[in-house]
Formats: sequence, structure tokens, C-alpha cells
Amino acid sequence: MKTLHGWTVAAALTLASTALGATFTDKANGFSVTPPAGWNRGNVQGVAVIYGSPTKVDGFTPNVNVAVETLPGTISLTEYGRAGDVQFVKAIPGAKKVSSVRSTLGGYPAISQVYTGTVQGHALYFTQTFAVVGKRAYVLTGTTTPARASMLAPQMAAFVKSFRVLR
Repeated sequence: MKTLHGWTVAAALTLASTALGATFTDKANGFSVTPPAGWNRGNVQGVAVIYGSPTKVDGFTPNVNVAVETLPGTISLTEYGRAGDVQFVKAIPGAKKVSSVRSTLGGYPAISQVYTGTVQGHALYFTQTFAVVGKRAYVLTGTTTPARASMLAPQMAAFVKSFRVLR
């Protein structure tokens, strides 16, 4: 696997509410998701869609993203998670996993995890939920500064809850 998890530094943070914007549909990758209201859609290599907060936090632009990986064969959710852990630590030296729990994503079994790490001088907090659906892995990632982690939680929860796999 070339790039498990599309580890783009990405996060969700809205300072006041969990209002949602217009739903984004990606027919080619087979999903839809709804970002926080007022967030700006960007274009970053390695992710299907990314939305950035209109407000920087401690010099960092919080954002949320969806990465889609086409898998070379059958792989379990647990195997995908283990491989992703290895990739994360390679991409972000000194990264630490804070938590990992079973969850759901678009009605499919998923894993939700939290990491901390430093990228380009920014101490960051990463929250991620991923599922393996057939030969695709869907990975939703949010990133912010550790001081704003509690503000990210409801935004990321709403982003994850809005995610749908198109059939």
C-alpha cells in the first residue's frame, strides 16, 4: 500500500456551533459528506475533499478531510488500522496514539482514533474515523491544536455522522 490514511494534516473546528454546510457528493469515490457551515473547500493532493476553517487557531488552519484509498485486495479493518499506525508514525515522527475505539462510519464498522504530534512546528491533535468497505478504505480526519481539541470534538462528530457510502 502506498499511502494508508492519506495523512494530510487536516482538522475540524468551529468555535460556536456544529451547524453544517452544503453536502458534498463524490460519485467517483462513492461517498457524500457534509462539512461545518462556513468552511472553505480546498484542494490538497491525496484527499478526496478538504474543508478549512475560516479562522486560524494559533497560526494553524483547522480542517476536516476525507481520503479514499483503493485497496489491492481483501484487508480487515484491524489490519488496515495497524498499517495506518505505522504510516502515521513514519509521516509524523514522535506521534503518539491517545485512544482507539470501535465505532461506525456510514453504517459500516469503523475505528475512531486520536493522535498527537508535531508538524512544521505546530503541536497538533488528530482525530480520525475510518472504515473498510469492499476494496475501498474511507478515512475522515480532523486536525487542530491540542488546546482546541474539545472544540473539534462536536464538529468532527457531526462530519462523521453526515458521511454516507453511495451504493
